[in-house]
Amino acid sequence: MAIPVSDFCFGITCKVEQPMGLDGVIYKSSNECISSNLNIGPEEYIKAEECNYDNTMDDSLIDNKLGILRDNHSLYSEDSFKHKYNSNDGHIVSAYNRHNGSTTFKRRQISSVQDSEEGVKPSCAFCNKTFSTRAGRDRHIKSIHKRIKYPCIQCDRKFTTKFHLIEHKKVIHQGINLSCDKCDRNFTTKSQLNRHIKSAHEGIKYPCNQCNKKLSTKYDLYVHKKVIHEGIKHPCNQCDRKFGTKSKLNDHIKVAHEGVTFPCDECGKIFSSNGALCRHLQSVHQGIKYPCNQCDRLYTSRFHLNEHLRANHEGVKFTCDLCNKEFAFKVGLDEHNKNIHKGIKYPCDQCSKKFSSKCMLNIHVKAIHKGIKYICKQCDRKFNCKSNLNGHMKSVHEGITFQCDECDQKFTAKCQLNRHIQSIHEGVRFTCEQCDKKFTKQSTLHDHVKVVHEGLRYSCQFCGKSFSTKKYLRKHVRNNHEREES
Repeated sequence: MAIPVSDFCFGITCKVEQPMGLDGVIYKSSNECISSNLNIGPEEYIKAEECNYDNTMDDSLIDNKLGILRDNHSLYSEDSFKHKYNSNDGHIVSAYNRHNGSTTFKRRQISSVQDSEEGVKPSCAFCNKTFSTRAGRDRHIKSIHKRIKYPCIQCDRKFTTKFHLIEHKKVIHQGINLSCDKCDRNFTTKSQLNRHIKSAHEGIKYPCNQCNKKLSTKYDLYVHKKVIHEGIKHPCNQCDRKFGTKSKLNDHIKVAHEGVTFPCDECGKIFSSNGALCRHLQSVHQGIKYPCNQCDRLYTSRFHLNEHLRANHEGVKFTCDLCNKEFAFKVGLDEHNKNIHKGIKYPCDQCSKKFSSKCMLNIHVKAIHKGIKYICKQCDRKFNCKSNLNGHMKSVHEGITFQCDECDQKFTAKCQLNRHIQSIHEGVRFTCEQCDKKFTKQSTLHDHVKVVHEGLRYSCQFCGKSFSTKKYLRKHVRNNHEREES
């Protein structure tokens, strides 16, 4: 039984014309495509330019169409399928590959061979980006320029690739997860599970041969070498920012310049990348936590767990080359260098205030200009940032404190205990370069320089009264303007 050309081509309305040769069909188009031994009847033939094939058709529709034919028909040897690939008849090859289950005769290989023979890489007509295959270029145009999405029929979410749609269905709607036998953590793909087992349970690390750092995956090692040791960055052509990986650059362009965001369907929170959204869903809505195997602390991400392990259980510190100050996290050292030694500030675009870090700027915008507060459910106290609320909950309502082994003094945060040990028991002092005055805390020295040598005061937005430190200002607002603040 022959496969009708219209079924094989599924171009919605393929027009069947007069009979042609014994062994196949001839497509009357500017580029001739000869296909033999396709089990297509000798009485059928088609004009490719009259085929209304829609190349944006969802692959699932095509696969469904082929599934009907697969039981009764077979396509013959791929060696006999000779094809001059062009944009008019490419969907025929795609259909052949899917129907025949070919592993070697792939559309990507065909386009790759032809492109290499021509010596010209396919390029995007919209942005001039070049690709190694036409299939790659077509996927790029669909997802980036045509904004073709794969919608989930069970919810309103849309995805740029079929793979991400399938993963979404597995995890969200079917509840399918791959569990780790050793710690009960769940993963959406086998590759994620394997990486987790290697790094977390088998202790497999990939050491950098240029420094002492060890990475959990080969890809992380590759990125580390490119960014840290080779200084390779991916610059944004629309602003001055540079990124360590192409994926981070793409995320930046989508969010900063194209306005693309990834909202959480559960709580409405907006994220700059699909990865950040997935991590949020896992940690907040699915309750997935990363436990420390040396203490009882839990973390919402593998990154924060690793930082905790490095700072508290491995004794690794990041030291400033200019002033020898030590930091538990590299991000703290980076912020220190930018703020203290390079003088980089982050200005608020809604008022004249400047901040030492982007994190502090975001906290300011949320608290002051958007009025977002984090409220303690047990005592109704309000906090500008979630970390302050968490610290309050632990110390006040859960009784979690950090005790000094030398003098039994207790602190609400580990960083406070470390500062106490440095200044009181180790005698570490921070000296003002302008007047030689010594201080027990870096923050106190910072306030001293701002107030005494730069004349900075912190003014209350409610009554105009000024203070020498932010601490005194916050205390004043809490005691006198708490109702006005809410």
